[in-house]
Amino acid sequence: MLVFGLGYGAWYWMLGRYRVTQTMPFMLLVPVFGVLSGILFLGETLTATLVAGGLLTVAGVGIIVLRRPRVAAPEVERV
Repeated sequence: MLVFGLGYGAWYWMLGRYRVTQTMPFMLLVPVFGVLSGILFLGETLTATLVAGGLLTVAGVGIIVLRRPRVAAPEVERV
């Protein structure tokens, strides 16, 4: 429950500061943090498959974040 609250708190904080298009790729990291929380708090074992999957996920998010198009839509005033 604590991880859930911290995760959504960080998500809404980021939405208040950044555009949705900037924050959405980071939602793809939720499974990585879920696995890490299970390892830290529940004593689950870390396997090579979990490590490989986590690295692939982080690499995918990195590609999404770093390969943004240079031309962006006009800024919309936030209410």
